[in-house]
Amino acid sequence: MQFVDPHVVKVNGKQLSGDKVLVATGSRPVLPEIQGLDRVAHLTSDLLTVDEPIALRLLPRSRLIAGGGYIALELGQMFSRFGAEVTILERSPQLLAHGYEPEVGRSIGDVFAQEGMVALSRFKDPAKLSCCAE
Repeated sequence: MQFVDPHVVKVNGKQLSGDKVLVATGSRPVLPEIQGLDRVAHLTSDLLTVDEPIALRLLPRSRLIAGGGYIALELGQMFSRFGAEVTILERSPQLLAHGYEPEVGRSIGDVFAQEGMVALSRFKDPAKLSCCAE
């Protein structure tokens, strides 16, 4: 793949264009233990694959994203820039806490705040979340 310009990529000799271009390189999500999550439809980063059982066809009003790694941050910023309200929950003291210089996570947190995103760090207990009315 090669960028031809900010709105055009070239893949195997074919040019593809769009208002926004997302490059997804692949990974597998880890689901947190959240009470009731198994009883409701939810999305993972696999929403961008063709074999995902749930398809996202409309932009949601808001997104709650569990995790502060680079995949979660990429998806969060994408949804935010498309117009959704985004909140990111991170267990570590800051975003990108593992494998990056500390300044990187803090700088990205500042950019996200300027863009209207909310990032909550030190979120230790996913059991406090409940996705379903009991």
